[in-house]
Amino acid sequence: MINNQKYIDYLVSDYIKPKIDLCLNEDLNTNDRIIQEHYSNRFNNSLNFKRFQEYYFTTTGDFVEIDKDNFISNVKKYYSIQGVSSIELNYLEKHKTEIVELILRDKIVDIYFRFFYSLNGKNHGSFFTKIVHSVIPEKYCPVDIPIREFFNLKNENYYFSMLALSRAFVKWGNENDKRLGVLKKMLITETIKIFPNISASSITEKMNDIKILNIIFWSLSINHKNKTT
Repeated sequence: MINNQKYIDYLVSDYIKPKIDLCLNEDLNTNDRIIQEHYSNRFNNSLNFKRFQEYYFTTTGDFVEIDKDNFISNVKKYYSIQGVSSIELNYLEKHKTEIVELILRDKIVDIYFRFFYSLNGKNHGSFFTKIVHSVIPEKYCPVDIPIREFFNLKNENYYFSMLALSRAFVKWGNENDKRLGVLKKMLITETIKIFPNISASSITEKMNDIKILNIIFWSLSINHKNKTT
């Protein structure tokens, strides 16, 4: 475990944190514009994206939702998780109570290797990160391929990627409170305009440091991918 922690610290200090600093502390106006435009354009151009964000801002971290029998199925549905069979999904739903209890006890490594690392011979690492984030959104971030590639983590498994990105996001947020506040205000304003039916307090509460930075680097990673393809 000590070696794992050292390795995660290495990923944070050598890969992730410098890139966050570069993207958000230099050429600020350009990146802020890219983030705002990409975020608002996705609402206009993708009904699935809008449905997902509505689901997110009304349910994430909510134990009424987590206690539902189909909680894991809903995460799969709204995050558009591919490659999970009905047999695998039923297995995860059957063990949902145990999975959630382990998340709340911070036994993240147990969940990953017991339930997601090799389920029917398939690795469902991205699904794992989204379930963990749905239970503890302020501590762990969801991880997709574009963000892994953006931070040069494509050779890391989802467990290490999630821990390293989450730690880096929280650390950067703590060290850059004023800068984060500007970004938070921008994203909250955009979100409230899209969802007048969701209370501003609910949106503000769920727009924590990890959500903000996840939106930002998802937007920047997609923008970077579009430029290179």
